[in-house]
Amino acid sequence: MLVPQEARCCGISAARFETLSSKQVAGDLSSWVRLRVAAGASGTTENTNDRRPSMPTALGTIIAERTLTIAGSKARVHVRLGRPKKDRTGGDYTCPFIIEGLGESTVQQASGIDSMQALQLAMQAIRKTLLPHAKQLRWAGSEPGGLGFPMAIPEIFGVEFSQRLEGMVQRATDRFGRALERSSRKKR
Repeated sequence: MLVPQEARCCGISAARFETLSSKQVAGDLSSWVRLRVAAGASGTTENTNDRRPSMPTALGTIIAERTLTIAGSKARVHVRLGRPKKDRTGGDYTCPFIIEGLGESTVQQASGIDSMQALQLAMQAIRKTLLPHAKQLRWAGSEPGGLGFPMAIPEIFGVEFSQRLEGMVQRATDRFGRALERSSRKKR
């Protein structure tokens, strides 16, 4: 069940939360990362009116970077992630990032209620930005589409829902691992 605090983390105001149906919440969730990154949108707080942090012009301190190769080309796509920092206009944190080599390269940011959430949302925003190009990109010798930015399991619908999804992923992973082991034994 979505609770007001989790709604706030996704940029849904408390007033809007009260009027949402479960179908509307699902729709809001599907654009969760886009909402959090678009124009540096910050989640609303109970005592503010959708304050938006200014868009960064520089990454600041780079804390991580990854280079992806483009299939059939020597060209590279560089992903750089800046250090999360507290936003001056509100209590939220922002995490700047840039993707260079896929057209226009502008610094973007993801916002969260703390630096960890801002970092996690930035990683998901990077994934979402790269997905339309996934067939032609690869990371560190992986197969095409292997970007190294896995999908996160959303917690917006509550702990029970997240744990159920985690269990499904774990069971599928275990089944796949056992199938690989059986296949490997047969080849020996």
